[in-house]
Amino acid sequence: MRVFSVCGVTQSGKTTTIERIIRELSARGYRVGSVKEIHNEQFAIDPDPSSNTRRHRLAGAGLVCARGLLETDFLFPEKLGIEKILSLYENEYDWVVMEGVRESSIPMIAAAHGEEDLREKWSDMTFCISGRIASQIKEYRGRPAIDALTNITELADLLESTVPDRPETVVFRSKRNTVILRGGVVEKRVASVEAASFEAAMLEKLYAAGISVPKLITSEGCVIKMGYVAGETLPAFLTRLEKTPDLSALLSAADETIRWFEGFYRAVDHDKTGEIRGDVNGRNFLYNGGCCRSLDFEERTTGAKEQDIGRLIAYVITYRPPNTPVKTAFADRLLRAAVETFDADTAAVIRFRDQELAAMRVRRGYTP
Repeated sequence: MRVFSVCGVTQSGKTTTIERIIRELSARGYRVGSVKEIHNEQFAIDPDPSSNTRRHRLAGAGLVCARGLLETDFLFPEKLGIEKILSLYENEYDWVVMEGVRESSIPMIAAAHGEEDLREKWSDMTFCISGRIASQIKEYRGRPAIDALTNITELADLLESTVPDRPETVVFRSKRNTVILRGGVVEKRVASVEAASFEAAMLEKLYAAGISVPKLITSEGCVIKMGYVAGETLPAFLTRLEKTPDLSALLSAADETIRWFEGFYRAVDHDKTGEIRGDVNGRNFLYNGGCCRSLDFEERTTGAKEQDIGRLIAYVITYRPPNTPVKTAFADRLLRAAVETFDADTAAVIRFRDQELAAMRVRRGYTP
């Protein structure tokens, strides 16, 4: 089952967008369910105290079912959590389309009148823009803007390629930690309380600064819980482009990666602290809808910005198969964008790249 939400201000085109999406997905043979978030505190589907179902509820029934000739309604006497609601759709529906539901783990389409609305309602889970503003712009912050009224086929294609399945439990590959996805929330157990506390503080700082990282939910002891971030790791992204080369996507991803670093250095105030990313393994970078996000912030590292970029380039060009035209083009663009974006020193980047390549020869017997 795949789940996403359409969110935005009043009269921004949310419901119209959802109607078009439901019709298109249904026409493609999918079973589609929907959820509508209602913010009116007085809302009740059966407010009449004299009705039979209302009397059942007032008498203390935990769940009331009203079965009619044309529909069946279940009335819960409480506000259910999203995971409980979604459990009611499992095994019966391929898609659940939500309106107005903002959860850290749910991919989102943003609907708006104008860019001011987008800035106000923006989420790092936003993968597309639609609604009224989509007739005025083509993209915003690297996410495409697609008008459901005129391009519903393109929008549905994007949904099929972008929104992930929502398995109940997934264990992620990790050499140092235990990382599990449960119900849209990532649980990460790290080696020490100190490492967990540092990562939690870093996630909060970066997220508050508008840097694309997972949203921290809780941190207790050695366990951090954060919102799920969908996307391809850098190695997977490059492998896909080896099969179906797309120069525009390749260069755009490299530029987005450097913009991520530029935002990171600004957020940690590198000029004063000397703090750098440090852990630049490509599996810590995710790409989705033109956006670069980064994961794993367990250790503090200081040094030159060029160290991050040089080491990342070394990783890129040595992914198997190494030194392909795709990887070389990505690495070249990383260097050029770093020079243009935060005045990186070319010679220093190359020096750090070569140092990392030499370390790889010792560590894993790599030969370029």
